[in-house]
Amino acid sequence: MNILNPIISTLKSIRGNSNTIDSRTLGLHNFYSPGKLMLTGEYVVLDGASSLALPTMLGQSLKVQSRKTFSTPCLNWEGLDYQGKKWVSVKFNLTDFSIIESSDQKLSLKLQNIFREVRDLNIHFLREDKEYFVTSNVEFPLNWGLGSSSTLLFNISQWAYVSPFALSRRTFGGSGCDIAVAEAKGPVIFNKEDDHQEWKLINLDFPFKESLYFVHLDQKQNTQSEIKYYKSLTRDDDFDKKVQRISDISKLIIKCSSIIQFQNYLSEHEDIVSSILKRKKVKDLLFNDFEGQVKSLGAWGGDFVLAVSNNGPEYIQTYFKNLGFNTVISYNDLITDSSIFIK
Repeated sequence: MNILNPIISTLKSIRGNSNTIDSRTLGLHNFYSPGKLMLTGEYVVLDGASSLALPTMLGQSLKVQSRKTFSTPCLNWEGLDYQGKKWVSVKFNLTDFSIIESSDQKLSLKLQNIFREVRDLNIHFLREDKEYFVTSNVEFPLNWGLGSSSTLLFNISQWAYVSPFALSRRTFGGSGCDIAVAEAKGPVIFNKEDDHQEWKLINLDFPFKESLYFVHLDQKQNTQSEIKYYKSLTRDDDFDKKVQRISDISKLIIKCSSIIQFQNYLSEHEDIVSSILKRKKVKDLLFNDFEGQVKSLGAWGGDFVLAVSNNGPEYIQTYFKNLGFNTVISYNDLITDSSIFIK
């Protein structure tokens, strides 16, 4: 039923080897960032609400190789998907990052914009007379919404010695919460005030993890479009109180030891965000008869939802399977134990 469990299991096995982890994360020309799921604070994190965000077992790697060249310095970029298949390739002239060859013009232009912003942040970036060969490998399907853009930006920023938050502001925008998770490599409580971000690495160990499942709705949302929609909404007189209550819930959930109380917090969180977005809750729309709670994560209407029930794992898996949702992943299979990254 869980179509990508073999991939996740393989990654767990690989990351159990500390030498492998070191070579991937600390090698001079190898970079790695975990993906993320925002458990609380979606949308309102942009207005200062505290958000609880978690790193995922799946992320994105960046491998950089180079050699001396006596012709025009260039960058050969290759993007691989979670199955190791090439999904984009582009060749840049390093003088101005003009495109020499491309398999996808739209994606190439996005990469071009990123590299030009990086060059603006670090004028010394890729100035040598070299030819570069770069491979970026996303470990999850691109429609999962785990941060294919943010993990890419974080890896490039580490390579180029620039601020990932500055690069994010100049390119894709957003709160920067996903960047914080990539940098912390563990669960964080995140806050944003104007262009300033703060986060705290936390210990998180729900005693009811076996009853938490992530279900993909197969309806990828465009993050930038969702941000635009959210910012267009009229704020009511209670908006500030709602933002504060979301912050309170984010902090209360961290210490939650009761699955019943956990569900109550999720339900209240959904009610608040629903009232702000002027949209129906996903449970009311799709899973009204589910015996438990279903919470939207990230962009409402797509990506993943979190399902939790007192009835246990078998009930949760069977319920969503019967509705035709095949990507149903347990918390333990998707969320990273920060100890494998933090030595």
